Order: sequence, then C-alpha cells, then structure tokens
Amino acid sequence: MNAFVDPGASRARGRTDDGAAPPLGALATIIGTRVLPFLALWFVLLAGTGWLLGHPLRSAVSGEDGVNRYFVAHRSPGWNTVTNDVSHLANTGTIIISTIAACTIYWLIARRLRDVLPVAIGVVAQSMVFLLTTLLIDRPRPDVPKLDQSPPTSSFPSGHTGAGSALYFGLVMLCLRRFPSVGARVVTTIVFGLVPFAVATARLYRGMHHPTDVVFGMLNGLVCATIAVLALRPAPD
Repeated sequence: MNAFVDPGASRARGRTDDGAAPPLGALATIIGTRVLPFLALWFVLLAGTGWLLGHPLRSAVSGEDGVNRYFVAHRSPGWNTVTNDVSHLANTGTIIISTIAACTIYWLIARRLRDVLPVAIGVVAQSMVFLLTTLLIDRPRPDVPKLDQSPPTSSFPSGHTGAGSALYFGLVMLCLRRFPSVGARVVTTIVFGLVPFAVATARLYRGMHHPTDVVFGMLNGLVCATIAVLALRPAPD
C-alpha cells in the first residue's frame, strides 16, 4: 500500500488526479491565472505594510525592539552556535537543496509529481515577492549588536523566515493531504511546522530583524505556499 495516499482519495480524485503534472501549457495557464494574480495582490498588501511600519507607524512599533534587546542581553556561546545553525536551515542555498531533495524523495516514493509542484512553486513565489518587496521597502535593521553581516536587502520582511515558511509549511500541507496515518500527520506537522518558528526566533536572537519583520516573513511564506496548493488542486470531475 502506498504510504502517501490520502484516505478516500480513490473516490475523490477519479480520472483527473492520477498524480501526473499538468502539461506545460496547462501549467503555464494555471500559474498565469491562479498564481500570479493572487501573488500580485499579496505583494501590494505586503509592500504596503512594510511602508507603514517604516514610516507612519515607525514610532508606534518602536517598542518591539525590546524583544531584540532581550535576546542580546541573554546571548551565550551555546545559543550563538544553535541560532547560527538554525539560520543556515533557511539560507538560499540550503532552501534550494532542501526543496529539490524533498520533492525528489517524495516523487521517488509516491510517483505523484503533481503533489510536489506546489511546494516548489510556493518557494519560488515567496522569493519573488520577497525580492520585489525589498526593492521598494528600505526598513533599517534593529539598532542592536548583530551576529551576522547585514545583507543589502531591507529588514522587512525576513527572507530567511519567509523561505523557511514557504518550504516547511508547504511540506506540512503535503503531508496532511497525503499521509493516511494520523500519527504520521501529527509528527510531520510538528517537525516541519516548528522549523519556521525556530528560524524566526534565531533571526530575532541574532539581531537581524524586528519582530514584525519575521511575522510578515512567515506570513509571506505561508500565503505563497497556500496560493500554490490551491492553484494546483485537481479539477473536479
């Protein structure tokens, strides 16, 4: 029995959901009509929020940096190492390798290419929205000692948190849909679902982002992953 079969899937998917990827033309249509319009809307909302936080609401949210100062006051060599390792989980190179590895392993086991497309599309979509937002928003990073070199991109939103959220929340959605075992769903949800929160905490600890940066970074990953999953849903019979 396939370990990646959704309970009752044989009744729900019929002939239209055999796990095969849509033809390239159909996939392009799906991306053009079901992904890009919603990404554009989300980009406007995210960039608008970043502008508000960096300008009209800057003074109102200045107290949030108390979180960063708390972490600075409680740094230790051990936690410095742990947060560095956790941050590396969401580096660009690590996310690319992890996405390819996760999708490949799933496809080799389940032979359902359609299932992993949303994961890959969600990761790419998050990166697009993140880069476009940072081109428009120039929010300074927290005024605390930093443990990493500051990249040239804006502090808003957190790219590490967004990338980790897009991948690992995407994997959570995949496992919830395809694992028949309740226990397997719970375990994978906890393991994968905790990664974005760990990355967000590590970025705060290391002084690289304001709390609102990681909140909206996580939302960016979650929204992009959700858009991709909904867009690739099989058409009803």
